[in-house]
Amino acid sequence: MKSSIRLRLANLALLISACLALPSLGFSASTFEAAPLRFDVPAQPLANALVTFAEQAHVQLIVSADDLAGLRGGDVHGHYKPQAVLEYLLRQSGLDYRFTGADTVIIQRITVPAQN
Repeated sequence: MKSSIRLRLANLALLISACLALPSLGFSASTFEAAPLRFDVPAQPLANALVTFAEQAHVQLIVSADDLAGLRGGDVHGHYKPQAVLEYLLRQSGLDYRFTGADTVIIQRITVPAQN
């Protein structure tokens, strides 16, 4: 059982690292927000959904496999702005995103600042 879980986590890490290997197509944050694209992302584990999203949106994602463990992504089919699709996939996940370059997006846990 433990080896099965390790294999799944290794596969998950491999899928996520595949996103990092996607070629840069020059999409900028403003293009990401404005250009509707065709998406076909079935409901599945969030890690897989994000890989599919990254391929279709032509962006690179950086995200920890630990942050995605046990999360699921919704079903998205049709022409949408990439920003809307990513926000839909991340809704209620406790994750948020930010651009670090023209086509690179970091996804990370939402942190709430400690109150004094």
